[in-house]
Amino acid sequence: DECQWYGARCVDETEDDCIRIIQIENIQQSGTLPSEIAKLSELRFLALEEGTIGGTIPSNLDELTNLLFLDLDAQELTGAIPETVFSIVTLTTLDLNDNNLVGTLSPSIGDLTNLSFFQINGNMMTGEIPDSFSSLGSLDQATFESNNFTGTMPASICQIELDVLQGDCAQCDPVKP
Repeated sequence: DECQWYGARCVDETEDDCIRIIQIENIQQSGTLPSEIAKLSELRFLALEEGTIGGTIPSNLDELTNLLFLDLDAQELTGAIPETVFSIVTLTTLDLNDNNLVGTLSPSIGDLTNLSFFQINGNMMTGEIPDSFSSLGSLDQATFESNNFTGTMPASICQIELDVLQGDCAQCDPVKP
């Protein structure tokens, strides 16, 4: 019975038990994140923290259309963030800090209009932080530091009333009236 797996929890909203939560933290889990995880169609919460999971983020995570919480921090993930991650419009939390992720941050992040918590710090991301953050009216916290971003923090981020904004920047773009 999958509902008895370590770190998995099911919620019986119908007659079928479905895994809704996978939370495995601080046990130094290793391996890779299998693409088959996307077959857990009722998954709402995926937290795999502080382990040695390597490889890339599966590109089919957008099949998790009910996913609210994606936390893969403090692993050894590599490669770019798949564009498909920004299609999971139900996400409220996207936490990918302290990995080995590379590439640019897609402007499609602006499609995650329910996002309230975003962490990408402690990776090797490059390019500029996209201005599309202006679409994220629910965003409360965003951390970007310890990457290789260039340019200044877009004014659109500075205009959002965030509780926490962290980055390796000297200043935000001047806010124009």
